[in-house]
Amino acid sequence: MKGNKYQCKIGTWQLLLILVSVFSMILSGCGAKKPKVYRVGILSGLGFVADITDGFKAGMTELGYIEGENITYDVQTTEFDMAAYQRILNKFVADKVDLIVVFPTEASVEAKNATQGTDIPVLFTFALIEGMGLVDSVREPGGNITGVRYPGPDIAVKRFEILR
Repeated sequence: MKGNKYQCKIGTWQLLLILVSVFSMILSGCGAKKPKVYRVGILSGLGFVADITDGFKAGMTELGYIEGENITYDVQTTEFDMAAYQRILNKFVADKVDLIVVFPTEASVEAKNATQGTDIPVLFTFALIEGMGLVDSVREPGGNITGVRYPGPDIAVKRFEILR
């Protein structure tokens, strides 16, 4: 009879130990989902407008994306080199980044081509869209690409008026 009591007490202690362990894990957050860390590939295709990258990162910080905590950036810079654009963009696609930010126009067109058939969104800036096939229209860019055109025809006309 003593043997049965001993086994029962060990079972109780084991149960108590398991409950304490589970409770500790719950309190410590063990098993809690870690927040997603977004990966953004940035292709700066012209050095003289590379400050766009800093502005983008600052804007993302204002939105609550803290570099190293919930967002990382892979910033690649080149000077109007089509082969480099393609190589860098193919790397971003292979790395399955969450977003590609790209400028200028030629790099934006290459980004559109590199991401066809994927769900990787492309955000372009400092790009001409008229006659480039970059977007379907200003209001409805289509596909996985959108951005900021520069300069738009309306801005160019205003500049010529001011110049005159």
